[in-house]
Formats: sequence, C-alpha cells, structure tokens
Amino acid sequence: MERFVNINTCHCEEGKARRSNLSVTKRLLRSLWSLAMTLILIGCGSTTIPHYIQDKHPYTKTFYADFFSAKQAAILALDDLGWSIEKEVDPKDFENTNSVDQAQRQQILLFSNIRKGKASLGLKNTRFNIYLREVSERETEIEIRYLTLTTLSIKSFYDYRNDAIANKIFSMIDSHL
Repeated sequence: MERFVNINTCHCEEGKARRSNLSVTKRLLRSLWSLAMTLILIGCGSTTIPHYIQDKHPYTKTFYADFFSAKQAAILALDDLGWSIEKEVDPKDFENTNSVDQAQRQQILLFSNIRKGKASLGLKNTRFNIYLREVSERETEIEIRYLTLTTLSIKSFYDYRNDAIANKIFSMIDSHL
C-alpha cells in the first residue's frame, strides 16, 4: 500500500511540475503577444502632412472689413490660439480660378504651422489653411481648411472637420475686427 501511495504522490508532483511549466509558458506567450501588439500599434509609421489642404470640408464666412484688416485679424486669431503662420502663398499656385473678376481681386493662402500631439494609439498632426478672398473693397471672405492626420503604424486617418475650432477662430477674427 505504501508503494501505491508513493506512485500517486509521484504522479501528483509530476502534474504540479507540468502545470508550473504550462503557466510559465502561458506567461511567456502573453508577454510576447503584448510586446508584439505594442510594437505593431506604436510602430514607426511616418506620413508628412501637406502644406496645401484640399477644400474637402471648408468653413467659410464673409467679414465686412477690407482685405488687409481681415488678414491681420486672421493672423492674430491664430496667434491667440497658439498657432503661427508658416507661409503665405498666392492661391493661384494651388487653386484654379476661372473667374476673371476674382483673378483681379486680392487673395492669399496662409499655411499654419503643424501642431503635433499624441493620440491614444499613435501620433496626431494638425494644420490649418486660411484662404482670404477680397469680395469687394469693404468685404472679405475667409475660408478655414482644417486637417488632422492621425498616424498609426499601419494606417493613417485624415479628418477635415472640426466645427468647434473653426467657429472659435471665426469669433476671434470677429473680435479683432
């Protein structure tokens, strides 16, 4: 009887050793899986955000002010929100202007700097284009184009909408005029 007990005890100890090895293997696999998912999600995806933003979802408002005053108010509004103007260009370089009347009026396209931030699973880059068009001597149309590029290691997501920030910029331009 004593032998029988020793054999069961022996099987019992082998079972504990197997369970212990199995749990070590499971923990190792879990750690490797976590490491792999972290590397996949963080990755090293890089995408450049363009200066020119297409007019996929522009925000447009007409201000009753001359072109120069509206331009200064737009620059000050962006500056108040922590943005700076990186570049000023002629929109004819990017836009097709069919109207002869519009071609004779003043217009300018302002490119903001890029604001970099962290998203939950990647990087987030944001940029504005401010397109100013003189409608008449005392009237200027301002168009805000917004782009957020969220980059994950595998895919990039483009977002052309941010109603809250566009409305905030317009109200700040209004207050500077």
